[in-house]
Amino acid sequence: MSIAAAASSGARARSLTCVIASVTLATLNYGITFPLLALILERQGVEKGLIGLSTAASAMAVIVSAPISSRLMLALGPRRLLLGAMLLSAVIYGLLPTFPNYWTWFPLRFILGSCGSVIWVASEAWINTMAPDEKRGRIIAIYATASSAGMALGPLLLLITGSSGFPPFIVAAAFSLVGCVITLLAGHAVPRLEGRPSVHFLRFLLLAPMPYLLNLLFAAVGEAFHTFFAIYAVDHGTSEQRAFMIMTVMSLGGIALQYPLGWLADHMNRRLLFLLCVLVSIGGFLLVPFAIGAEYLGLALFFFCGGIFAMLYSFGVIMLGERFTGSDLATASAVFTLMWGLGTLTGPVLAGAAMDHLGSPGLIWTAVALLLLYLPIPVVSWLRSLRKRPAPAQT
Repeated sequence: MSIAAAASSGARARSLTCVIASVTLATLNYGITFPLLALILERQGVEKGLIGLSTAASAMAVIVSAPISSRLMLALGPRRLLLGAMLLSAVIYGLLPTFPNYWTWFPLRFILGSCGSVIWVASEAWINTMAPDEKRGRIIAIYATASSAGMALGPLLLLITGSSGFPPFIVAAAFSLVGCVITLLAGHAVPRLEGRPSVHFLRFLLLAPMPYLLNLLFAAVGEAFHTFFAIYAVDHGTSEQRAFMIMTVMSLGGIALQYPLGWLADHMNRRLLFLLCVLVSIGGFLLVPFAIGAEYLGLALFFFCGGIFAMLYSFGVIMLGERFTGSDLATASAVFTLMWGLGTLTGPVLAGAAMDHLGSPGLIWTAVALLLLYLPIPVVSWLRSLRKRPAPAQT
């Protein structure tokens, strides 16, 4: 019997609450450090291109460390791995202001990115293992909502701590240590992912291409949009302040709509809902040129479409939990994180090249083209789900 099946509902709820709270603090720290480090480097006179290269060290770390994360999780278990990653993160947050040098930060940011990769892999495997399938949509939605809220609150905390000296880094280190304490409070209902995966690491791409390609696409489109949307907005006669407001509204949509969509995923054909989310996302990007100047109606559209698009990531995590268990789930989660890292690297490059050739509309066409390329996959998946429905009982 699995840990999830054997645990009481109370023990399972406690376990899930603790891991979700811990990963929320981790994402809160990333919401603090990404803008913080960029601001510090800019004050030092570092060129923006080099700042972007420094940021890319974290994404490269995700790609490099993802295959190792699954092996470590099978050897240590999700809880020990989470504790180790959060403790090491706290140390790195202390070293960053101690050695505020561009070149010194490269290895430190690489280690920090590796810790983030481990935290995501371990937490998603933990959550998917403990979540019963009939509630998986809602639980993953709560996880995604909490993570999004943590990332969104990070910049707000900088208003309190400021961006100079040790205070913001001390806060980040403290959050990591609090995350360790919360992880220890999870009790005994912690999954043990033992054994060896059934296939080689990269063979998982062939076993479940739908969630992996989805995460690659989600990261590519999302990172490209966050990187270039302010430029796109200004080119279309909108102020930077309006662009930042729109991006905030989209993030709020991702926070507010996750649970209602997760509830729907547990009460209707998940593949149909997934297909509808992809279609709405395509339509939303196509409407950006018209909505960007519309005052309140435009903001409402960005709120709604931002929430729908954010749900795509949750669907990827849900699909992994439906498809894999045990040691396979540990490795599958690592491959999932690897695809996210690849998406964050490739998306801005593709969008930047498109904008060089097509002007600012290249950003929108890149997002739409990637979603359209992916669209046949959810269509086929939905049609297959219809064929799998049980036949009505004969009377």
